[in-house]
Amino acid sequence: VRMTGSGMGCPDWPKCFGQWIPPTSAEELPDNYQEIYSEKRAKKIEKFVSFLNALGFTETAKQLQNDPTLLEEQPFNVKQTYTEYGNRLVGFLAGNFILIGTIWSLFFWKRRKDLFFLSLLSLIIISIQAWFGSIVVATNLVPWTISVHMILAMVTMALEAYIIYKAQNGKYHLKINRRIR
Repeated sequence: VRMTGSGMGCPDWPKCFGQWIPPTSAEELPDNYQEIYSEKRAKKIEKFVSFLNALGFTETAKQLQNDPTLLEEQPFNVKQTYTEYGNRLVGFLAGNFILIGTIWSLFFWKRRKDLFFLSLLSLIIISIQAWFGSIVVATNLVPWTISVHMILAMVTMALEAYIIYKAQNGKYHLKINRRIR
């Protein structure tokens, strides 16, 4: 998504152009679709600004509130739309697999409470990740939001790797060439 510049391929979240399956051409969109999504973005930014103010990030909130470039919509591009849509589908699948893993870990509650709590933590982090993905879109790809979104993804992957390691009682050994190590 980052390499292709497709982050704004879908101007809304969680749907894409208001649909669960995005359009394949601009003709399928209303003539004023850019205005429509710009107005929606303005409302979402307003909510996020309130959230940032509540957390004490008033300077950051002020910057977002006073940045007119956040409301600029890009024209429809089918490749970027489906690249971003694919990203969302992968994220949706990952979230569901983590939810299934968390439920599964309940079956081992008596013997492995650690697996449940790690899985629950992973579920919470990926939920925050999904919400923050909507913030990335709402703020029209403000660089720091993209970085936070990426960091949350890396934390989720690291935590999932650790859960796999713990589930195997630490017996999983990755063979690494000495020179590489």
